[in-house]
Amino acid sequence: MNRERQYEEGHKKVAKYWRQKSNKMWAALKHQNINESDSNKQYDAIRYLRRARRYRIRGLKRT
Repeated sequence: MNRERQYEEGHKKVAKYWRQKSNKMWAALKHQNINESDSNKQYDAIRYLRRARRYRIRGLKRT
């Protein structure tokens, strides 16, 4: 297994993890399970979304 291939596989795993995580977070934000007062969770969600974007995850639901 050459290095490039190895890197790609690792990247895919990481990307999948963040896609799942950010999708959950985004769903929570959209359905307002997070109160406006609970800005910490909101901040987390936005951070996860940014991280997901960094890994170039497509099909991420954005309003």
